[in-house]
Amino acid sequence: MIVINLSVLSRPSENVSSRQPVPEGRAIWSMMFERYMGRIAVLSNEVYNPAFFADWLKREGFKASFFECIDEPLPDLKAQKIQLLGAAFGKIEWYVDTDPRVCAHTTALGIPTIVISVPDTIRPEWEQGKTIRQWDTLVEEMESQALKAAERTWRE
Repeated sequence: MIVINLSVLSRPSENVSSRQPVPEGRAIWSMMFERYMGRIAVLSNEVYNPAFFADWLKREGFKASFFECIDEPLPDLKAQKIQLLGAAFGKIEWYVDTDPRVCAHTTALGIPTIVISVPDTIRPEWEQGKTIRQWDTLVEEMESQALKAAERTWRE
């Protein structure tokens, strides 16, 4: 059994319906789905309506054996719940998460663990806190760069 945290598969959001899948999460899912014949469980750190959670998984193409919401604030309690899931559903071959604290506790409990680091912002210029330049400033900068590029080959 593979147990994957929802944070590996999608970007954080206020609710499950607005979560966006990440390509790295899809790649991990596809690789493990074939190898372990679909025995994959999805865990969420937030409590979601089970019907919405199931619909999101179906809509995004993640065919999970089961899914569970764990609402524990402490990493060691999350790790213990993950261990209990393993006791209920069979040996956990891998636990995959983005939280290194939880992964440290699952490793201490004897569960093979993979820590994944997926960036929230793909490109730094897409960050919300960055100031957006006005159109005139952008056009002036483009013209300036075009002139400098032309001047580079002017003397040839």
